[in-house]
Amino acid sequence: MRRVLVAALVGFWVASAPGGPTPEDWFEFVTIGDPGNPGYDRPVENPFIEGRGAVDYEYRIAVREVSTWQYMTFLNTFTTQSDELADLFREPTHWGAERDFSYAGPGDRYRLRADMASPGELPALGVSWREAARFVNWLNNGMSSDPSAIMDGAYDTSTFVQNGPPFNDFQDQDTHHPWARYWIPTLDEWLKAAHYDSDKLDGGHGGWWIYNDGSDTEPVPGPPGEGETSARWLVDGSGRPAWETPLGSYPQTRSPWGVVDITGGGAEWLEDWSPSCCGHHDRHYDGGAAGSLSMLDHAEYVGGANPNSHGLNTLRVAAAISPCVADFAEPFGVLDVSDALSFLGAFSLGSLGADLDIPAGVLDFSDVYAFLQAFAAGCP
Repeated sequence: MRRVLVAALVGFWVASAPGGPTPEDWFEFVTIGDPGNPGYDRPVENPFIEGRGAVDYEYRIAVREVSTWQYMTFLNTFTTQSDELADLFREPTHWGAERDFSYAGPGDRYRLRADMASPGELPALGVSWREAARFVNWLNNGMSSDPSAIMDGAYDTSTFVQNGPPFNDFQDQDTHHPWARYWIPTLDEWLKAAHYDSDKLDGGHGGWWIYNDGSDTEPVPGPPGEGETSARWLVDGSGRPAWETPLGSYPQTRSPWGVVDITGGGAEWLEDWSPSCCGHHDRHYDGGAAGSLSMLDHAEYVGGANPNSHGLNTLRVAAAISPCVADFAEPFGVLDVSDALSFLGAFSLGSLGADLDIPAGVLDFSDVYAFLQAFAAGCP
């Protein structure tokens, strides 16, 4: 019966592939392998980090942080639709774009600055955790301009509320949906991508480095070509030269997996809540920000701030091994009848894992159509 259903659904398929860029076009991802690696086992002063960074599955992470051009494109997709959507976002603190005051509305529009070199390649510093969550929701929904595309996908924004006194804790969804294809990295995923080296061969297996450039020596701050990081690089007490350093300007300073700008760029949001005495208040972030005196490129140090904070924070995207929306069943990387059957089973049970198209939270023929398009195209 299920095979008949598959054949009937394929009969409805229309061979036109979706247009426009995809997250796979926008980001270069590296695969973080060696599942089941040991957690951080160097001598520590911060017991919270001891044993962290152990991940028992493969995943991918973007080589670079989100750039000004990428984040500006995302903002303009929604902030120009209405004042209400524009109010969901705040302009980053330091980036290569500016508000376009020639734009009469609705909402706000941003444009690249003309007074600096390579403005689109600068990091976007001053993105809140909730804004980062909306960004990855958008990626999960095919980068659609429909407002529902930022409301769910990895994180259900209807949970983005805050209790009142005495604790003022946030009720935001703790972790991304298990079916999400793009999300904010967890602390363990980030630490592994930044500090773990599967080829270090400590005692016959991989090992850990103190700094996130594959060494135990602190990277030297300074301009590209002289220094090794834009973190802790100050000129006359100001971080401005560092803030205006394009992403990828220190190609020699890479994690063992080839990830750049973990030191420098921005302080990168993580999915985990920071431990506190009273409920959920702060989300973790890590990585030494450009022009900041923080030591967050050291494995032991991790920061925390509430989900509405901006500071010098930004986002690096984590991703599932298979970006394919139709790859529902093992063996992953192969599209076959088991994927179609798994999708039909999830769809018939009302599982949001089969919610492949907008509007998010509604299972309808558009989700079936999205599956069939991806399946018939073999997925990118």
